[in-house]
Amino acid sequence: MCYYYSDKLLRGIKNTKTLNVMKTNFKLTLVLLVGVVFVYTGCKKSSSPTPKTVNNPAVSQIAMNFYQSLVGSYGGVSVSNGLSSPSFVNPSKSLQLNGTSTCGFYIDNGIDYHTNIGDTIKSHSTGSISFYFLCNNNTHVGFNNIDSLHTEGTAPGYAFIYDFTQNYLVKSLNPQNTSISVDGTIKSFIDYNYTKPGKKNLSIHNRYKLDGLEVNINDNSNVTQGTVTFTSFGTSDTVSWDYEGTITFYGDHKAILVVNGLTYKVDLKTGIITT
Repeated sequence: MCYYYSDKLLRGIKNTKTLNVMKTNFKLTLVLLVGVVFVYTGCKKSSSPTPKTVNNPAVSQIAMNFYQSLVGSYGGVSVSNGLSSPSFVNPSKSLQLNGTSTCGFYIDNGIDYHTNIGDTIKSHSTGSISFYFLCNNNTHVGFNNIDSLHTEGTAPGYAFIYDFTQNYLVKSLNPQNTSISVDGTIKSFIDYNYTKPGKKNLSIHNRYKLDGLEVNINDNSNVTQGTVTFTSFGTSDTVSWDYEGTITFYGDHKAILVVNGLTYKVDLKTGIITT
């Protein structure tokens, strides 16, 4: 038997005329903004039982929101870029991180940019960033980052608001910088207000504390170890929630979420829950 599950979940957006890192993730996310369709196929006969899918919109939203926040879908620094420095449009206002002298601070308290994707999606972002490379013998071994962004925008049929902050300590785990550790916090408040009749507003307000995350950059930012504690408040269609819980990662972009004493196995990229 095949299972089919669909839920139009709008992805995060962001661009920057301040950070190329933010710009790349932002435009890629906007392309996906129309929604996501999740398909689970389990039609092949197998000696092992086929996992059953579970419908819990709140848990799905928490899992996907965390992954999207980590890879920069709502702004800020993306762990997908490893130890690469953010590229600033106007580096002359402070230390240039992409030059030869890169072990130092970059502080910008005046991020302010507009984004237009065609004639349909428009946004305005403001905020600040403080970025500092950690170096050993003039070699990058990690960075500290604190950023805060507020984005408001409109698209056909809806408006959106993102309040997003990151406070990271990132360290390299191998000489190639393809594996990193991440400790810190994320605040990810995402709201969609729909103007189309019959469409319910979507609100996801999450706070995460990251402890000992290990991320494989070469495997699409696969989190292989570590734990996250979170608080989550939100509404999706007719479902509302107010949760506290933990996320434990076991690779393959999957994690175990424990919420109110219940355990869920969740795909972080699709939100599909299986038993």
